[in-house]
Amino acid sequence: MNSTQLLSREDARLCAGVVREVSSARGISKDPVAVGKLTMAVARLYNSGLRGREELLSAAMQMADLQSSAATTVGSKEQDVQYPGK
Repeated sequence: MNSTQLLSREDARLCAGVVREVSSARGISKDPVAVGKLTMAVARLYNSGLRGREELLSAAMQMADLQSSAATTVGSKEQDVQYPGK
């Protein structure tokens, strides 16, 4: 897809619907940063050739799961750090 070529209205609605559904299911719909990351992930998936709603939704859910588990792992490691002298 050419970077100057715009999505059709139906394709834009498809991507927005997937973002809305995944963000709602994952409880991140009130977090603008998380929704932005999810939007970028869905756009990458769409541009890589996933055009069907079900396959796009499934891949976006998996990506959201990976991102949330990575954030949880990083957060738990930060809490385990011992600072000398404190």
